[in-house]
Amino acid sequence: KEGENGWKEGSGVEAREREREREREYSKWSNHEGARPSMSSVGSRLSRSDGDGATTMSQNEVESNRHYLTYLCTHVIFTLNNFGEMQLDPSAFDIEAALILVCAKWAESKRDADAMGECLDCMKGVGYATILPTYVQKYEHLLLQLQFRDGSWASNDADDLVGKYHATVVCVSGMNIGYKRRRQERGEKEE
Repeated sequence: KEGENGWKEGSGVEAREREREREREYSKWSNHEGARPSMSSVGSRLSRSDGDGATTMSQNEVESNRHYLTYLCTHVIFTLNNFGEMQLDPSAFDIEAALILVCAKWAESKRDADAMGECLDCMKGVGYATILPTYVQKYEHLLLQLQFRDGSWASNDADDLVGKYHATVVCVSGMNIGYKRRRQERGEKEE
């Protein structure tokens, strides 16, 4: 059966073209085009006075809020998918799904493995492993580059155990979710 474009349905050409179109669409979102949320627009809204005498935030305060916005967005998705147990439909959560790409881009710019691990987990949680595999693979590779020789992503700066190991836990979770889902899709049993 032929698709709308004349290619045979299920052909590799049609699948690659669909993926390219999805990447173009999501790229527009993550490049701050259109009416989608972006970290720069959030930061500028946080730092701008609204005319009622409110003070302007410093750049450090804006960065701190971007950090917390990333965690807010990831934890909304974690709550909705029960920390990776369910696959969410990205069309039902289009703003959250788009914002995850923006948050991941911000985490990448900061080389923040903790935030990037949470974003990767969420990308997979909203189906990006299937519809935008190149984004997911990019962040998997970036996380592997940030991994320490001992296999962790632990923060040596942290004072407490949570701070030291949270990054490792979320990075492993983000990497592992794709593995679990691929095994389930192939019908393999968990060990």
